[in-house]
Amino acid sequence: MQEDRIFENKYAPPVRSEKKIGNTTFTVNSFFLEQTKDGVVSKIERLIKDDIRKKAAVI
Repeated sequence: MQEDRIFENKYAPPVRSEKKIGNTTFTVNSFFLEQTKDGVVSKIERLIKDDIRKKAAVI
């Protein structure tokens, strides 16, 4: 039972963002570890760089 509580407290409460592009509304739920060294900005930068690397590898 205590192990379940430890796991539940591992993540911060989710952050929900909504962005409307044209007639479509995108809802994004973000989950972050409570004690992470990675901030939101650096995480997004890393995701963008990873995506660019994947596209470059395909070409």
